[in-house]
Amino acid sequence: MWAFRHTFYNQFVVQNDFKADIRTVQTKNALPFWALKLATPAFFKPEKYDKMIKQWNWRLGLEIIKAKHYMVKDNNNKALKSRQKKEIQNYLAWVEEQQQLDYLKDVYTTDNKYKAPKYNVNNEKELDAFIKYQEELESYNAAIEKKTEVVKKRGKYRKGTLAQKIFEPLIDA
Repeated sequence: MWAFRHTFYNQFVVQNDFKADIRTVQTKNALPFWALKLATPAFFKPEKYDKMIKQWNWRLGLEIIKAKHYMVKDNNNKALKSRQKKEIQNYLAWVEEQQQLDYLKDVYTTDNKYKAPKYNVNNEKELDAFIKYQEELESYNAAIEKKTEVVKKRGKYRKGTLAQKIFEPLIDA
């Protein structure tokens, strides 16, 4: 949204163009850099237009602060410069907070309460039969898991014989 200049140390620079040349600043409109896309019918949506208007108002707020700072012509007062810097930082922090609130406007929280399962049955009798069937199926599956054991495979030859050692060496493995 801001597209600020960067220093060599990759820090943002909020440049006050009013101090450089006030005539050229008056021709600028402070639109967000992506606003020209809205002229394309494929990109235009009312929500995007509303977002552009919000961002434009935020940028105009920053331009008003910069113009107010330009009106005060005391360049040597360090306390004034630090107050002006703090004012810009506070405004940018406020805009960041507003953006975060705007991003979260469609986020909803739920109460995460347990919901009873719904069954597609015609009457109470069918529901009782279905629940009974599920319980029996669970108990049957639990019983099968308990009974499952590893059964030793018996070989074709008697254990310990030479034929068993030659043809079935891994039968007891």
